[in-house]
Amino acid sequence: MLRGYAALGPEEKREYHRQASNRWKMRNRKRMSEYARKWARKNRARSRQLHRDEYRRNRKNHLTRTGKWYIKFREVIIAAKSVPCMDCGRYFPPAAMDFDHVRGEKLFTVGAIISKMGGMVAIEAAQEEIKKCDIVCANCHRIRTAQRKKERLVPCVVSKKITRKREQPDFLIDALLYLNPS
Repeated sequence: MLRGYAALGPEEKREYHRQASNRWKMRNRKRMSEYARKWARKNRARSRQLHRDEYRRNRKNHLTRTGKWYIKFREVIIAAKSVPCMDCGRYFPPAAMDFDHVRGEKLFTVGAIISKMGGMVAIEAAQEEIKKCDIVCANCHRIRTAQRKKERLVPCVVSKKITRKREQPDFLIDALLYLNPS
């Protein structure tokens, strides 16, 4: 009586090898991705052509997959923005609401995921990023941002000279520098 691998039928052996191959790929994915990046850099034109061919062969599947992601992601964004503004308390359409990052480190801009990253971010990662944000209307977001910029503006008077502590020019400081150039 056969035991173990020898007892498997041809279909079961194929499945066994597929799983073993996937396990190997998972253990060595860093090495494989580094190799793929090096190859793509050396063979840029060939790599682009392969990607184009792959897209043409699987265009329908690609569009279906990204379309499903887009629909799910839009639902998450609309659900998150369908709350009143945290500052003024008014309800606005989701297009008029902004994500204001106030907690934690900002990894990416939530609103730009669809237009710039197009399917490159997991919905769970976006939800984690949304948790770091306050949902405010566009007007309140602009007011908050302006107040934060004013807090960072600290004019220093050193020997009758006004200097800036930040990169962005401020109208008042520019006017003072113009009136008192020394």
